[in-house]
Amino acid sequence: MKEMRNLLMLTLCMAVMGLSMASCLSDDDNKTTIKTLSPAEKSAMMANMAGLYSGQLFFMNDSARVDSVEVSCSVSAADSVFTVYDFPYEILTCGISSESVRNVLSIAGDGVFRDVLHFYVNNVDLQDYYTFWAIPQTENELQKTFTDSDEKQHTIKVKFSNQVTNVTPYGMTAVYYPIGEYRANKILVYILLGEIDVDGTKLTLYRVIYFYGKK
Repeated sequence: MKEMRNLLMLTLCMAVMGLSMASCLSDDDNKTTIKTLSPAEKSAMMANMAGLYSGQLFFMNDSARVDSVEVSCSVSAADSVFTVYDFPYEILTCGISSESVRNVLSIAGDGVFRDVLHFYVNNVDLQDYYTFWAIPQTENELQKTFTDSDEKQHTIKVKFSNQVTNVTPYGMTAVYYPIGEYRANKILVYILLGEIDVDGTKLTLYRVIYFYGKK
């Protein structure tokens, strides 16, 4: 993992995405003409977007700094599913004081996370730019049961949220939604964490992580 130095820029970009749907992948913030996609346009968009991506998950670490970890993902045109294949449970430990929960998350390894993408608008002034909702397939989409080296079984279930409001390190109030954007083979997807249940211990998270990658 490597620490991001431009924390302010990323925080502002995330806030703008949540509040105004302006593009973080765009080079021109002044053009914002949008249109609703027809079924045919949505199908064409999914076909164009489908494929394998490599990139990073960005999250806040225990030092209250933006950190990242490399992951891989795919987008399927057949069912509009966005999949992260190697989602590390360890990044969920930030802000959790329970030592037992942190220990389980730290040894849980990776999981598979899936979103269903719902395209609804594109910016007609920017070539190949689209905005979409990214909705987890089920409420407990990220879950895992495994046995540790002491033969003890553990179960992790993560619930997601449709809105998260946070105060940034710079005193800004930012509202986030499970949305994303695509442009020119690059994708940005926000994942909103709601609650986590580790071996029956339930904790509130309400944090935002996001994937940024390209084909």
